Amino acid sequence: MRIEDQPQARGVKCSLIYWLLLCTLLLGGHPLHATNTGKKVKLRVTLHGGKTYTGRLEWKKTHLLIRGGRKRKIDYQDISSITAATSPDEEALRKQFAARKTARPPENAKAWLRLARWARKQGLHDEAAEACAEAAKLEPDNVAARQGSGQFKDPEKGWIPVGVVLGQRRGKLKAEDHDGRVDLARFARKHGSTQFAFDLCTQVLLEDAFHADALRVIRTATDRYQQATKLRLPIAGRWEISADRTRHHQKKGYAVYAVDLTKVDEDRKHYTGRGKRLEDHFAWDQPFYAVADGTVVEVREGFRDNPIGKIGDQAEKHNGVAIDHGQGELSWYVHAKKGSITVKLGQKVKRGELLGTVGNSGGSAIPHLHFTLVSFRGLSVPWRCEEFEVMAPTGSAIRALDVWPREGWVVLGKEPGK
Repeated sequence: MRIEDQPQARGVKCSLIYWLLLCTLLLGGHPLHATNTGKKVKLRVTLHGGKTYTGRLEWKKTHLLIRGGRKRKIDYQDISSITAATSPDEEALRKQFAARKTARPPENAKAWLRLARWARKQGLHDEAAEACAEAAKLEPDNVAARQGSGQFKDPEKGWIPVGVVLGQRRGKLKAEDHDGRVDLARFARKHGSTQFAFDLCTQVLLEDAFHADALRVIRTATDRYQQATKLRLPIAGRWEISADRTRHHQKKGYAVYAVDLTKVDEDRKHYTGRGKRLEDHFAWDQPFYAVADGTVVEVREGFRDNPIGKIGDQAEKHNGVAIDHGQGELSWYVHAKKGSITVKLGQKVKRGELLGTVGNSGGSAIPHLHFTLVSFRGLSVPWRCEEFEVMAPTGSAIRALDVWPREGWVVLGKEPGK
């Protein structure tokens, strides 16, 4: 199975106990400081007149700054929508590779290796190996070409298929040797065996979700993940996507692409008065909904809600729901209010169906909803919602289509059925 293929749903059952959010929530902050709005994240902005610009977005007080080929300042009222910056699909990229290979055939090993680097950057691992193999034909002693085409130089036998070496080394590793498996994954990736590397790191993260090296190795694959399930936001009304300033989501295999949502008013305040009581927080006891049709595969209920700012020994005692949407994808909803869960294990639910209300259970210091999409038996993966609105600093509401809600955004979710 290729990394890009969607895994099958059969036998998928995950426990929310293992995937606990061990964090406190930090609110507010400018999108520039968010961990999922880095320089590599580009979005497409469409104006009312139809003109489009693509780049990294910076939300200024009076205008949107788009950093692409050049800086552009756009007044918020001129924006019609924000969408994901589409990239060529895999088939189109393969056609580009074929064209580069045949229309202007690389003349030497160096040129073939350049083509291999381009293919690898696009996620075309088989094509990259093919280009390296061509380079190796021209320069049999070229180490990069040999390694990139899946070969390993044995001191006695010379160049041999790397699969032989990987099998031998994997057989010698102890099950608990996570560092050894990650080192072997790096070796596999260096020699063109990207799927082998991905599988090794997945195993490590399912056993040790905090393994930093495994997270670094696997991100090149999970960042490119394309979801199969069409989603709506799990909330309705005005909510803020909190900035992960401590990068606590980035440190766990089950939460890398997660978001924390807290309800806010028009001034972006998330509580009334001094915010000392749970009831002072606007997110408290607010409904959350299923993001898509599916089957409830986990319900955790009965744990108390923490007083504001006090988690104590409650870190592993959260209320929440997990829904299997098929094709290996599950959505997780964490920190629900005690006694609020409205669904049962095994129940079929519809998109927009009420699941419970927001609380402050588990690893939560203030009321909020933690949401993520997971695949590959329990790894957090990127996700997008079909349609919602983003509130500009000026108060303008901008349509967002097929976009992953970014940290620092204030979003407007639709009421179920609308």
